[in-house]
Amino acid sequence: MEQKYRLGIEIIDIQHEKIFELIESLCDKCSSSELMIMIMELKDYSTYHFETEEKYFENIGFNLVEEHKNLHNQFINTIEYYYDNPKKLKREKIYIFLLSWIDKHILIEDKNILKINI
Repeated sequence: MEQKYRLGIEIIDIQHEKIFELIESLCDKCSSSELMIMIMELKDYSTYHFETEEKYFENIGFNLVEEHKNLHNQFINTIEYYYDNPKKLKREKIYIFLLSWIDKHILIEDKNILKINI
């Protein structure tokens, strides 16, 4: 994971790195059923990570945690949509969505929370 994505919070940085690894694994050649398994693994791990992140932000007194949770829920809902509609699951499309989302989320949303609460 590139340095620009590091928040300086070890547990969150480790989890972000794992999410990047899961996203990158979607690029490998695999069958449709394997892709579906990988999508669910990403969803499950992201849900676990979001819980960790939300607890951390609550503990530092971030007052917009509910808004941040909504962003997380939208992400999970999108993954679930693709899982529930496998005919719409195009590897390239989901890969681009995931990379774009995680990039913007960490660099804008997560980093802004840390700036606000310094």
